[in-house]
This record gives sequence, C-alpha cells and structure tokens, in this order.
Amino acid sequence: MMKARFFTLGCKVNQYETQRIREDLLSAGFEEAAPGMSAAVCVINTCTVTAKADSESLRIIRKAAAENPGALILVTGCLAERDKERIKKIKGVSIVVGNGCKERILELIPAPAAAAGTSGGISFFQGRSRAFLKVQDGCDNRCSYCKVALVRGRSRSRSEDDILVEAGVLAGNGYKEIVLTGICLGAYGRENGTDGSLAGLIRKISRIEQVGRIRLSSIEMTDISPELLALFSEGSKLCPHFHVPLQSGDDRVLSMMRRRYNRKAFLEGIEKIKKSVPDASITTDVMVGFPGENGESFANTLSTVREMLPLKTHIFPYSVRQGTAAAGMPWQLSREVMKERCALLASLADECSREYMQGFIGREAVIMAEDTAGDPKCRSSECRSSFFYADRGRFIEGYSANYIRVVVTSGVTPADKVGFFRVKLEKIAKDCMLGALL
Repeated sequence: MMKARFFTLGCKVNQYETQRIREDLLSAGFEEAAPGMSAAVCVINTCTVTAKADSESLRIIRKAAAENPGALILVTGCLAERDKERIKKIKGVSIVVGNGCKERILELIPAPAAAAGTSGGISFFQGRSRAFLKVQDGCDNRCSYCKVALVRGRSRSRSEDDILVEAGVLAGNGYKEIVLTGICLGAYGRENGTDGSLAGLIRKISRIEQVGRIRLSSIEMTDISPELLALFSEGSKLCPHFHVPLQSGDDRVLSMMRRRYNRKAFLEGIEKIKKSVPDASITTDVMVGFPGENGESFANTLSTVREMLPLKTHIFPYSVRQGTAAAGMPWQLSREVMKERCALLASLADECSREYMQGFIGREAVIMAEDTAGDPKCRSSECRSSFFYADRGRFIEGYSANYIRVVVTSGVTPADKVGFFRVKLEKIAKDCMLGALL
C-alpha cells in the first residue's frame, strides 16, 4: 500500500486543514507512514507568520525531500501562497499549491484507488484527544505587521449546518472537547451581516449531547461581545479561557500596528471578562520590537501584562514581513535589544502565571486528560521529581477548563484512560500544577 506522510507548521487552522488532507488521502487508499518510515507522498503544510516560521517551513521541506528520495513532495500553506517560486527551486519539490487549492490536493496526486468521497469535514484528529474544528478563514483586519490577510484573503465563514454535522461526528467518535478555530474566529458570520453569530453557533454545538466542552482559540478583544460573555451563565459548555492577543500595551505602537483598541479599552475588556466569568484565564500574544518601540513603549507593555495577569504569554520578536505596511517603517530595532526585552517579558510572564495559578491551590478541577503513558510534557524539576516517585510511573496529564496544565501522579491506576477526571490541585510546578485524583 502506498504510504503518505504529513508535516504541519503553524496555527490550529493549518492543523485542521492537514487533517482534512490526511482523510482525503486515506479515503483514496493511502496509508499513513509510521515515524521513521519513508513514504511515496509527503505533504508539507507551511506557515509564514514570522521569519522563524519561514525558516522552519523551508527546513522541513528540505528534510522531507532528503528522507524520502523519489517521493512526490507537495508543499502547500501560507508560505506556498506568496513564495511559490522560491519553494519550487528546492531540490525534490514536486508540486506547490496555495491555500485556495488545499481542498483539491487529491486531484493533483496519483492515488492508489478511487476516493471514497469526503464530507468536506473531518471525522477524527490524528494524535490528539481534543479536536480542532475550523469555522472561519481569512481576515479583514489588515494589521500593519501581518501577512495573514495577504495569504488567507478576506474573512469568510463555513456553513453552520456543515459545522454542526462535523461537531456531531467528532463528538460521536470520542472527542469530548471541541476547539473552535479560525484565522479571525470572532468574525464568524460577519460577512453575512450576522454579528454575534459565533455565540449562536456555540449554543447549537452545546446541544450536542456527546460534546463535553467547547473551547475558543484566539479571539480579538473587539470581538468579545456581551452575548458571548452571557453564554457562561447559560450552561453552554464553553470553557472559561480567553486567548486574546495584546501585541503591545502602548497606544502609539498599537496605532502604528493598526490594532483596533488602545491600552485602556483592552484592559477594560479584560476586566469585563473577569467580572462576567469567575476564574477565567487569560492567555495572550505579545510582539516585542515593533518598529519605533522605545523604552517607554516597552514599559507600557510590561505594565499592561502585569495588570492582565495572564496564565500564558506567547512572546515573539517582530520580524519584517514583505508586503506589509510595517516592512517599510523606519526605526527597526536591533536583535540584541529585542532579545533583552523578550527575556524581561518572559520573566514577568512567568510571575503572572504562577500568581494566577496560586489562587487554585487546594481547589478541585476537572481535567481533560490527554496522556497516560510515557513521560509528562512538563519538564520542571518539581514535575519530574513527582513523576519518578509515582507508582510505576503512572500519570495523567491534561488541561482544566480554564487551561491550567495539570499532571496527576497520585492515585492513578492502570484502568484510568483518556477522558475527564476530577482532581485536587496541590502544587505549582514551573508551567503546570500537580494534582491528585479524587
């Protein structure tokens, strides 16, 4: 049987789209190659959100070609959308297609059998106990630093009926937590003049009995509506976790970034979330070193993060993205300055995370377990010590509804499997909490 391998870089949308391609190829008679095995077809789904993403995408393309001599190497995704000619020059690359052709990839590959037909969605999620469900694509925001609108196009939403069918299939196949994702998730339905329809979609998914949790991926502060916040008092199964990109805490920099809020409005939004949704966690993205960011600007970002008290902070240095408005801006900062500021922000982010988790010591939580074998993903000394002294190394690792990563080594039995578990949170490790089964 012909073997296929899949490589995914970047966001949850890309991961979802790779899964769709995987299911298309499996339906046409391919078999997924085990790790370390060569394959007849390799599909690389690339990312171009940062210069680092470009480099990693190119590295994976070269690696796939070298490890699978003679294979059909098909490259797609966001880097392929704008850098097609650059990718074509890489030795071994066979086909390069942009995002708009992802759903037609099977037409470009000689398949061992006729496709059994696809539903336009996915039915499982390879290697995960939570399933990502794409509901929207594209972005209309046009932030000055971002290539996403250039490579993904304008915002457009999937059919509500298709989404509900897909959510039902995934839940029926054992995926009890559904993560709704999109390039600009909060814009779902907006092109049809139906602002607030994301909340309506969540209500309908909540009615699917086998769905245990619904989690939102990244959502803009300006898209968090009163209707969305009201869902938490309606038994909607929505997780009290908001990933809200900050990018900068300085009004001047936010204006140059073309973000649609200032510092005051963002913090007021955070306060509304915390008042409406007790114990809600905030996770965020922060860009360091945007052109013109001075010491005062960076200090304002630090103070904003301190006030937000995020559970997790994704920090990334600014990198020039050709075709964006920021690429031509003066006052580009040096790598040394950006590295120093990233380190300072990372230290503050760790403090904020521990302070947030401190409030949950001794409390109960329900975790969605994801791993019950091997080693915990958490590499902190506290977690590793607890793991090695656990009964025969048995453990459960997963996330609470508010996205605290929890490692449980006490009271775990061989019968415990992936699913929901009640735990008592006992201790903070570096980037997770340790708990005991109840």
